[in-house]
Amino acid sequence: MGTQIDSVSNYLKQCLKKPTVWLQIKCLEDLFGTKGKKFDDAIKILQCELIHAAYTKLACKGCTPGMKKEEILINIVCLAEEVALRSSYLGLRCDYCLPGSIARPGSSPQAEKGHQIQRAVKAAALAACEALALTA
Repeated sequence: MGTQIDSVSNYLKQCLKKPTVWLQIKCLEDLFGTKGKKFDDAIKILQCELIHAAYTKLACKGCTPGMKKEEILINIVCLAEEVALRSSYLGLRCDYCLPGSIARPGSSPQAEKGHQIQRAVKAAALAACEALALTA
């Protein structure tokens, strides 16, 4: 059993070294996807945690008049990725499986509403940057 655990641990480490969150998730699905409900639940929680960590780490900024076009384009790419990650988070209904969201005042629906608002704010920032890029 120790060898199996070491093997799984090494495989997990390899999955987490993948260059994108999507490849990490795919790798983890390949490892656990057919192992039963408990594993599926664990993978979903891990997917949600990875997605949340990824968009939090991005910390994308909006654009302001006077920015160089290169900065605007960098912010557009960042914001597009963040909006996509936040959409995945909401699509997976992560607020209904992550303990931190469940424990919040108002529980999962309140956490989900907050995440929907955050995604809308980032999507608006993305649209503003795209509009600014046309004139920069």
